[in-house]
Amino acid sequence: MRRILKAEFYKLWRMKSFWGLLVISCVLSCILLLDGSPPAKSLDVFNHILYTAPLLYVLIMIFGALFIGSDFENRTIQSYISAGHKRGHILLVKIIVHLTGCISILCLPLFAGAAAGCMLFGITSASLSALFLKSVLAIWIICAMAMLPCLCGFLFQGVGKALTLPLVLFFVMLFLLNGRHYPLVAAVLPMGQLRLLCFDQLTSLNVFLTNFLWIFICCIWAYWNFSRTDLK
Repeated sequence: MRRILKAEFYKLWRMKSFWGLLVISCVLSCILLLDGSPPAKSLDVFNHILYTAPLLYVLIMIFGALFIGSDFENRTIQSYISAGHKRGHILLVKIIVHLTGCISILCLPLFAGAAAGCMLFGITSASLSALFLKSVLAIWIICAMAMLPCLCGFLFQGVGKALTLPLVLFFVMLFLLNGRHYPLVAAVLPMGQLRLLCFDQLTSLNVFLTNFLWIFICCIWAYWNFSRTDLK
């Protein structure tokens, strides 16, 4: 397991599309930051970028389809199995590296904005504590968001279908989050929780439990399908 984990991380750092998505994420976050009133304090910068982060969900959907779906098309997964690695270990490694990539794509502009805000406006100890807590919760929510493209990658085992369904669901979720039942939907969907987190409308326990449930269901579903798939 250690060898394939090392190989997957090496592949991630050598993946041009990953670095391209990282740059696009930073550029789009800067553009979206210009929308609205100028921030007055460091925490405002963080909250603004956090509020627009759900719009960048598409980027980690693309990353998931390329990172996992292409491994089935290129028969990398099949070669791991042929080499004697357990499917559970392969799944765990892919999830770990996939989550690392997704967190990097969405959190780099978030943390860069927070650092810039601290340098421009300064920060109090109370704001620093709030910033740290929100950062931890945001990472946990992003992990839950990232499990959808990861699950689709293991269900469809190809780039095309692994990208199509998450994109369809993305627009469905956007529609629901702009509907009359927005508070209820946002409290359940990880994508909506990022926005509620900006306005301090979520408790830490709610964030942890809801997103743990999403992650757990996606992991079990992915393992159940992957362990029973006849890879040819």
